Amino acid sequence: MPFLPVRSSRSPPICHSQQPRQRVQAAKIQAGETAFITGAIGAVGSAACQIALQKGARVIGLVEQPAEVEGIEFIQSHEDIVARIRELTAGRGVDVCLDTVSGPVFPAVIASLATDGRLAVIVAKGDGKVTLDLRNLYRRRLQVLGVNSLLVDTRQTAEIYRELNPLIEAGKLRSEEPKQISFAEIHSAFQRMEKGSASKMVLVP
Repeated sequence: MPFLPVRSSRSPPICHSQQPRQRVQAAKIQAGETAFITGAIGAVGSAACQIALQKGARVIGLVEQPAEVEGIEFIQSHEDIVARIRELTAGRGVDVCLDTVSGPVFPAVIASLATDGRLAVIVAKGDGKVTLDLRNLYRRRLQVLGVNSLLVDTRQTAEIYRELNPLIEAGKLRSEEPKQISFAEIHSAFQRMEKGSASKMVLVP
């Protein structure tokens, strides 16, 4: 069996199998709801956006740089995130947030949730510590959900693939062509990944 050169190979759509699908499933996203997804152009975030759209949700994505993707409304991280969310939702807030960034944006994410809102978390930057006013949880009946893809076994992964494969084959869930980077770009690439603003990358010697 011939091996594809690194320059022409594409990674399989793993990002569509575990983390994004688990997040969408855990957060119980329903058609007609508004979903706020941070790191919306990263590998996991962009896949979560596509899955949420396919479920019939309205999707608002948080990005670092300007972006345009059909069906998604974007907010940039330098903006007043909470004010923009309130503006886009007529003051109500979002039904659910899938957070792929965490850290500094966590307080804004919590504040952006509507009453009975749900937050699915999969990442913890730095020391993993954030500040949370517990009164926000019980007064607004919020739910915070942890999603750990490492706990998914092979049977569950196969089931997720079977569910998503028709959408992947139909081109409704796209696996982005990875960006080629050199050794000299490794440091900056990791910095972009930490901020949730990087697309998939492949190292080309």
